[in-house]
Amino acid sequence: MAEQKPSAPAALGGSFDGSASRDSAPVPIADHSPARAPASIPKTAAQLERTLPKVVIVDLRHMGDFLPAALLDSMSRLMEADVHFVLISDQPQAGDRSVDAMIDRGLAVGGAYSILHHQLMSLSHDGNVLYQYHSGGRKLLEPKRFSRRILAAFNKALKNTGLGHRTRSYSRKFSARPKRGRTAQELADAMLAELDKAGIPRDRYALSFVEHGTEIRVQLRPTTLERTIPNIINALGKHEKLDVDMEDVLVVSKSAAILKATDGAVHPAFEAPEADGETLLRACLEAMLAGLSHPK
Repeated sequence: MAEQKPSAPAALGGSFDGSASRDSAPVPIADHSPARAPASIPKTAAQLERTLPKVVIVDLRHMGDFLPAALLDSMSRLMEADVHFVLISDQPQAGDRSVDAMIDRGLAVGGAYSILHHQLMSLSHDGNVLYQYHSGGRKLLEPKRFSRRILAAFNKALKNTGLGHRTRSYSRKFSARPKRGRTAQELADAMLAELDKAGIPRDRYALSFVEHGTEIRVQLRPTTLERTIPNIINALGKHEKLDVDMEDVLVVSKSAAILKATDGAVHPAFEAPEADGETLLRACLEAMLAGLSHPK
């Protein structure tokens, strides 16, 4: 398919209100994807050739630094056949290690720009922010937020521990650094104990450790990727008018938590556990395209 690309291609980075800026060109990079042996997924491939999934969830944590142009082209062709794609990542939506950066780098080496105009969503910030791509930009759909009551409980718990200092406190993130002589693990354990005493259920937040310069900080976010899987299905129904059951979904991930959260979906990682994520995705896309080329 001949692809009509803009005369001045631009990066996705920009505003978060659905009007993503495309006024700066991505830095061209060479597509040095290493040669990989094809993944052996005969059962999955046969299933995908017979019946296209309605939705493909792609875990970018297993995809390297960018999505190669060939994969973007294959995804775009399948989108034209009404297959929806959802990219999931623990990284931010924009920035050097972001979802947008992975797409832009693939576009810079010849990927199909039409991917930004079809059925594409991204779940970034470790499951806390959901975007829908449309007309070359992206629209913020359903960010997860802390209530004022929860934030107040975090601040009180931190104060009660006496072990750290607050660094961020807003609706999408709370973070703190340990005092000198204390560790992030000690601070986290003490905060968890205080939040338990305050009656804050642990499923109301997700605790993790993040690097900030030379120190490790404690971070609290509203949710995680695996907890947000049901929200993806609901969002596809609400925003794409797509009726989806889990058996209609292909999940390209090697994460045990994601595979558990998508029980009932097609999981190529179970058939080829030794294959990396990019190799699995390539094999699945090839099988799906093969099915398109051989009408039933």
